[in-house]
Amino acid sequence: MKHEKTDQAGNYYDLAVIGGGPAGTFAAALAVKAGLSTVIMEKKAYPRSKICGGFISARSISLLPVDLNLISIPSEAIYQVSVLKGRQPRTYNSKTRLGLVVERTALDHLMAGYARAKGAVLLEEQSLEAISWIKNKTGENYTYILETGSPIRNKLTARYVIAADGALGNTARLAGLRNNKKDPRGWGLSKVIKARSKVAETGAAKFYPLPFLGGMGWSLSGPDWTNQGVGGFCSKSRLQKAYQSIFNGYPDPAGLLSWPLPFLGPLKKAASNNLLLIGDAAGLVDPFSGEGLYNSFKSAILAVRSITEAGKENKPAGELYNELFKINFRRNFAASLSGAILLHARAVLSPSSLPPLIASLMENRLWFNRDIDYL
Repeated sequence: MKHEKTDQAGNYYDLAVIGGGPAGTFAAALAVKAGLSTVIMEKKAYPRSKICGGFISARSISLLPVDLNLISIPSEAIYQVSVLKGRQPRTYNSKTRLGLVVERTALDHLMAGYARAKGAVLLEEQSLEAISWIKNKTGENYTYILETGSPIRNKLTARYVIAADGALGNTARLAGLRNNKKDPRGWGLSKVIKARSKVAETGAAKFYPLPFLGGMGWSLSGPDWTNQGVGGFCSKSRLQKAYQSIFNGYPDPAGLLSWPLPFLGPLKKAASNNLLLIGDAAGLVDPFSGEGLYNSFKSAILAVRSITEAGKENKPAGELYNELFKINFRRNFAASLSGAILLHARAVLSPSSLPPLIASLMENRLWFNRDIDYL
């Protein structure tokens, strides 16, 4: 995707979104629909490589607009969940689609194009290096000054900022909301194995519980690839050993790519004045599944809602967002963590009961992950 080298005339936007992953581009599309002039600042050029588990759950899909047309990218629908422990599979078959196996590179590219088509300005290869802010004459609201560096230098201003640049992004740190190098986190490790022809084992999600590492392994097959990986709340070295144990005989695990899994975000402040954190930047990974997309989309909805309501009331959006964040994430965090512990216990004591529960998690039907009516 060709990047924009300059921004709009006047160099000012209602909203600047830092990070062009699914969280950021979804927030941008929502903001444009709400009438906000919006710019997305992404540090790389599309299509850019992105490593993750490669699965978007039914509950995540339910939050996305129908005209995004997810099935326009290579994908495989999942209707079956298998849990393997000691090589003995326990299987659950669903009558409804539980999600899609996708390549994140293709998903991110699709969503960036969607936001741009809706009217967001997309600035690629623009890495945030500095952020400052000034108060308006009444001292009630802020204007943010954003400066980017290599390879393209730029400066723009915005009334609101949404940080969607991930667990290790600069924005939360520069704004003083997170010290992401010190925050506790888990890790995901995976690799995508390409096939020369159509993969035989599609339509099923295979999971390998790692209860004592606080996570699990997975094997998810798309039309001509398989995403194999492990994730958990432990060190990368222990997860690499778990990968070797699960996928013995597969390509060298030294080629595994890793990404952080921040999960303690609900316990922290998520906004300051008119700067709001969403998705992984806010630390919203599900403590059992390690899924980040659902809470990314949910927090994007809440952030844009806070901005539009704040504009009507002439007050800082962060006040509204912190309250919605508390209601939708912090208040339910203890239940989510308890649910994760209980599911890991089932993996040890009753693995045959786990597949239908994982399927229910994908559809948001478990007692600890049912949503408050935040819309």
